[in-house]
Amino acid sequence: MQRLTSRERVWRAVNFQPVDRVPICLGGATSATISAFAYQDLRRWLHLEDKPPRVHDLMQVVCLPHEDIYGRYGLDVVPLSLPVRLGRWKEWVPREGYRFNVYENADLRPQPDGAWKLRHPRSGKFVTMPPGGWFFDDLEGAGWYGYDTGLQGDDYWRAMEEAARHLYQSTDYAIRCDGPGGYFSTDPNFLMRMLLEPAAVNDELAARVDQDLKTLDCLLQAVGKYVFAVGAADDMGAQNSEMARPELMRKLIFPHYKRLIAHLHAHSPAKFWLHSCGSIARILPDLVAIGVDILNPVQTSAAGMDAEHLARTFGGKIVFAGGGCDTQRVLPFATPEEVDRHVRERVRLFGPTRGFLFAAVHNVVAGVPPANVDAMLKAALDEGRKINAA
Repeated sequence: MQRLTSRERVWRAVNFQPVDRVPICLGGATSATISAFAYQDLRRWLHLEDKPPRVHDLMQVVCLPHEDIYGRYGLDVVPLSLPVRLGRWKEWVPREGYRFNVYENADLRPQPDGAWKLRHPRSGKFVTMPPGGWFFDDLEGAGWYGYDTGLQGDDYWRAMEEAARHLYQSTDYAIRCDGPGGYFSTDPNFLMRMLLEPAAVNDELAARVDQDLKTLDCLLQAVGKYVFAVGAADDMGAQNSEMARPELMRKLIFPHYKRLIAHLHAHSPAKFWLHSCGSIARILPDLVAIGVDILNPVQTSAAGMDAEHLARTFGGKIVFAGGGCDTQRVLPFATPEEVDRHVRERVRLFGPTRGFLFAAVHNVVAGVPPANVDAMLKAALDEGRKINAA
């Protein structure tokens, strides 16, 4: 097969068609990327120019790799993140030896003990990166603390359209964006209400979908012709089981996702990308049935999520965007040679299903040896070529 562009390669993979090699995702989603700390360590280990990475998720302090890394490892997916695309950066030095670029209005406040406070752009509440920490983890107040461009309404959607068009025309990467969704919550009150007030929960989620469909229409009108996938995040699994009984999810959660996904499929060729960590093997048939196209991060270290079982049982039914390298037990602790063998085995398992985007199981975290990151990506690129040449 002749060499495909990244966009062609990813599109064929998510449609279970032959590809020239397995596509690779590092940076294409905030749950399929790398800690800015680990990334800067990798660049230095590779003796590359010491460019500050662009942080595109402040809570996790994860970054978008530079073009030289995309080329070196054959990366194929980029995120449509409006703050990243606007390019209004300022420098942030979280500690000696590390300097990152963050969006210009990020309200980051140093503390006397070496910690950092991050102020939510609307609520005014703070989260904290402790001294020597790698991300913000003090849950003082609800909600995710990201960037706020200050754009609203038509101005926001015009900016999104312009950013997507520029990215589409100036690169051949496959473009992924986040969209509405997220109907399950691990908040204890929500979990209890699923049991005690199921009718009220159902009504509330139905009203949320009503609003989300309007948002989705605006999103698709702005960027639908440019993106291959629209994503939502909902952690439905823990290490050893689902976060709630499958029958409860089938009754109260999945019907609302089915409605959202059906609307996406009816109005766009884009695929629906669902992020869910944890042990979700028992509800994977349900996710397929409601129309989920792509699953990330495929936590193969969780109960029931054996890679061979997933590939054999669900290959050709759902695209696995993840599962390529165990980030709990292998990537941080193994030798580069062990990482190489592990990744090649995973590519041989998932690659023949055709519906596979290589990504690690969630993000490469701070402190992972750069030699292991290098070994992972080189093995994915090399073995991904062999699979499709066989």
